[in-house]
Parts: sequence; structure tokens; C-alpha cells
Amino acid sequence: MTSISRSDTPYSGGIISSRLKFRIQIQKPDTARSTAGEPVKYWVNFAQVMADIYSINGREFFDSHQVNAEVTTKIVMRFKKGITPDMRVIHGTDIYNIIAVLNQENSRQPTMLLCKR
Repeated sequence: MTSISRSDTPYSGGIISSRLKFRIQIQKPDTARSTAGEPVKYWVNFAQVMADIYSINGREFFDSHQVNAEVTTKIVMRFKKGITPDMRVIHGTDIYNIIAVLNQENSRQPTMLLCKR
């Protein structure tokens, strides 16, 4: 009988490593003062990780005489501590605003981000 060790399986933290095919940048907000002394919001890089991106659903709505589109997305990555809903994700030219962070406690399970684009 042959035993299989954890290193022989393609799983890492509950995720199949080969599925993490997108490099994303997670950014956190920060503020600084302008030359006029007013607070200015800007984004600072928090982490760069490999992830998978799934579009869950989308909708169009009419607001201020314009048709707008909104896509709800799930981003799955290896466990990453410290991500909060006030952060955002950058993938290429797409910007995803984080709505919820799932799994901030168990390092053996993936971290999932629910986002809007």
C-alpha cells in the first residue's frame, strides 16, 4: 500500500495551485495633505498574489440619465491576513472594490473576496 504525503498532492491551503492563474494587486487606502492642506486619498500597494477570478452575476441600472453596469465577482487566493473591505483589487485595467472578506482566521483554507467592478 502506497501512502500519499501532502507534498504529493496539488493542493496548497485547500486550493489547487494550478487554478491560481491571475496576478492581482491588493491596495489599501491612505491619505496625505495637498499643498493647500486638504486631505487627499490615494492607494498604497498592500500585497501582490496569485488568484482566480469568477464573475458571479451582473446587472444594469439607470442612474442620472445613464445606463450603468455592475458585476459581482469572487476572487479566490491563498490565505492572506489583513485584508479589509475598504481595500481594492487591481487586475490589469480592472478595479474591484472589496465588499466582503471571507476566511480571515483559518490559514488552511483559501481567502475569498466578494467584490464589485
